[in-house]
Amino acid sequence: MQREQMIQKKERRNLLKQKRKLKFKLRKTLQQLLELDDKCDEHVPPIPDKDTKTEELKLRLSLANLILEEEGQTLYETTEAEVTESQQTAEDEDEQEKS
Repeated sequence: MQREQMIQKKERRNLLKQKRKLKFKLRKTLQQLLELDDKCDEHVPPIPDKDTKTEELKLRLSLANLILEEEGQTLYETTEAEVTESQQTAEDEDEQEKS
C-alpha cells in the first residue's frame, strides 16, 4: 500500500515538474512574441519584412504547440513549406484588402 502511494506521489511530482517547465516555455515564447509585436509596431514599413513575418509565424506556432502540449494533445510539427504557404496566404489576403 505504501509503495503504491509513493509511486503515485512520485508521478504527481513529475507531472508538476513538467507543468512548470511548460509554463516557463509558454511565458518565454509569449514574451518573445510580444517583443516581436512591439518591434513591428515601432517600425511599420509599407511592406513587412519577410524574415519578421516568418519569425512571428514560427513563434505563434511554437506558442500553439506549447499550449497543446500542456493540454496533453499531439504537437503540430511545422515545416518550411508550411511556413511559406502561410506567408503566401497572408500576402494574398493583404492584396485582396488593398484592392
